[in-house]
Amino acid sequence: MSIEGKEVKGKPWLNGFLGFLGFLGFQAFILHNPWQLFFFCFFAFFSHFKHFREELKYLGFLGLFGLIIAILGVAGVIKV
Repeated sequence: MSIEGKEVKGKPWLNGFLGFLGFLGFQAFILHNPWQLFFFCFFAFFSHFKHFREELKYLGFLGLFGLIIAILGVAGVIKV
């Protein structure tokens, strides 16, 4: 009996990287830490403009939205 898997399309390390960023963003919400959320969103937004524009396109848009929320949280306008 053999197990045959599907061929992975894309870059597997990129999926791990996006999963790690998702974990950091989730952890920031759980810990109610606006600074951690700010740096997560800052990195996610600016990774959009680096080498992986196509792969990280939607993460960059999510980072822009999160960056605005994080800045408001750090400024004390909203509670994260």
